[in-house]
Amino acid sequence: MSPAKNKQASSVKPKCATKAGALRPGDRVGIVAPASRPEGPHTVAAIEKLIIGMGFVPVFGKHVLSIHGYMAGKDDERLEDLNGFIRDKNIRGIFCTTGGYGSLRILEGVDYEGLMRDPKVVVGSDENTCLLLAINRMASLPVFHGFNLDMIKSDRARDEFLFAITQNKVLPPVEAGKSYPADFVYSPIRGKASGTTLGGNLNALFSLMGTNYQPNFKDTVLLIEERNERNDIIERWITSLFLSGELNLVNGIAFGSFDTCGTRSASNMLSIEDILHQTLAQLQKPACFGMSFGQSDHCRVTPIGIEAEFDSELGKLTFKEAALL
Repeated sequence: MSPAKNKQASSVKPKCATKAGALRPGDRVGIVAPASRPEGPHTVAAIEKLIIGMGFVPVFGKHVLSIHGYMAGKDDERLEDLNGFIRDKNIRGIFCTTGGYGSLRILEGVDYEGLMRDPKVVVGSDENTCLLLAINRMASLPVFHGFNLDMIKSDRARDEFLFAITQNKVLPPVEAGKSYPADFVYSPIRGKASGTTLGGNLNALFSLMGTNYQPNFKDTVLLIEERNERNDIIERWITSLFLSGELNLVNGIAFGSFDTCGTRSASNMLSIEDILHQTLAQLQKPACFGMSFGQSDHCRVTPIGIEAEFDSELGKLTFKEAALL
């Protein structure tokens, strides 16, 4: 991660917004592990069957089962897999196997110009949100915050994944999860907003702050989700984003799934909504909780980098354009 490479990465400027083509049966898709290693060969075998069942031809990076500490091989090995697929004109999509940690380390070496020349469908979540947001910023390419392949554990999740990446039409709105009473949405700040979709995993988003890959927050609808984290850490990240002034630039904030997050301590009984109340009250931006995006099985695969309208009172994110051609 040399400063020279970092400077080179920052010089890449998107010429114009571009989109990938919707995937079709028989397309070859690259399977990468930009962060942590999948659990084992059985996970890779299951992913192979999953992708074949979707009608695509899976092509695995040769380092997906490599080991370097807690990552799937060394930085240059993970980059070799990723950039190899970016530069291969026969590969039409790139899917991430696993989250964990490691994507942040390789951002300066990604061939963003290659993605501008030959746009591909890119899907991932968790730590791989770093990669998604860097690609969106540096290549002006819409990407998909969706399941890492080892998280697809049901027909419902598989079908949602497949639907999103094969549509060249506007996707259905993302809405708040089902609740009782029917149609209840917890919206501390009610209102409507429009802008470019931005965000995903909060930890990964926060990791980009102050780097060349920090997203542009201006005129966006910010989507935030997290998994398996303490509430006080989530509050720390949100407070830091607030103090940076970046949250003042967004037009609305939609909070998605916070699967397995919680207080983790009897000394702190505050919920996610409790601890963020003061910040949201100061911002006065339309905001709601319980939106159906994130890493949980019920969540939607959500495009990042396209125009959308957000109604926090209804808990509804309506896309204004297709994410794919």
